This record gives sequence, C-alpha cells and structure tokens, in this order.
Amino acid sequence: MLTYNVRGENIEVTEAIRNYVEKRINKLNKYFNEGAQAIAHVNLKVYSNKQAKVEVTIPMPYLTLRAEETNPDLYASIDLVTDKLERQIRKFKTKINRKSREKGFADLVETPEEPDLEEADDDSTDAADLNVSGQSG
Repeated sequence: MLTYNVRGENIEVTEAIRNYVEKRINKLNKYFNEGAQAIAHVNLKVYSNKQAKVEVTIPMPYLTLRAEETNPDLYASIDLVTDKLERQIRKFKTKINRKSREKGFADLVETPEEPDLEEADDDSTDAADLNVSGQSG
C-alpha cells in the first residue's frame, strides 16, 4: 500500500491537486503485493515560464522507482509521470519473472554427471611416472 508525501514548490498544493495525485498514483497499487508498504514522494514545481514539473520517487527495498515530467499543464504532467512509473514497474516485473522462469527451467534440465577421478582405472599412471628417465622422446 502506498502512502503519499506531496510537496509543492512555488505552488500551493490544494486538496484537488492532492486528490488527483493520489488517485492517479493509486493505480500503481495493483502491481504491489498486499503487504507491501512504500512511500511515494511527489514534488510539484511551477517555473516562471509557466512550465509545471512533477517528480515522483518511490523507494523500495531492492528498487527505486523514479520519474519526472515537465509540461505546461500540471495535470498532464501527473498523468505522464504515472504512465512512466507503470512502464518501469512492468519492465522490472517482466525481468524478474523471466529470470525466475529461466532459473526454474535450468533446474528441470538434468546435467550429465562427471565421472569421479577416484573411480578411474587403477592401471592409469601419473604424469610423474611417464618420464622417469628424464629423457624426452
């Protein structure tokens, strides 16, 4: 379950903006396990040239999800950031699933056993026994 930390720079975070951010980022909950706890750090910035920038960082134990988007429309930036994060999560989950399938498949394939060296013929000779006289040839 995600908890939200929404901050604004040069903008007042109204209840409408906060609700929109939470509604959009809440879509990402479907990718997390039921017991997973994470904090979504959302920074909203507005620059003097009327550009709005949204940065979202979700630190996880083995992965940090981070996306940022700049757009003249704040709400469009929020939508685009959410889409980026969703792609990152899908890519990571696909990678993990592929690795686990490959690992599982390798366990199913039997590897041929190598013969033990001790079980080799007792009549075999060591390398030191081959050249006793010190002469080559």
